[in-house]
Amino acid sequence: MDASDIGTDQNNSLSFDAPNYKYVDFDVTGIEVTLVPIPAAAWLFGSGLIGLFGWTRRRQA
Repeated sequence: MDASDIGTDQNNSLSFDAPNYKYVDFDVTGIEVTLVPIPAAAWLFGSGLIGLFGWTRRRQA
C-alpha cells in the first residue's frame, strides 16, 4: 500500500473492547494525501542528517 491507494472517499474504522468501556469506536473519514516535491524532501532529509552528524560529533568532543 502506498499513498496512491488512499482516497478521499474511503471510510476506515477501528473498533475494540477496552477494560473500562463497553465499546470503543474510531472512524477516520476524508483522508487527503498531499505529495511532497522531491527537492524539498531531499533538502529536509539532508539538513536533518547534517544536524544529526553535527550533534553526535559535538557530543564526542
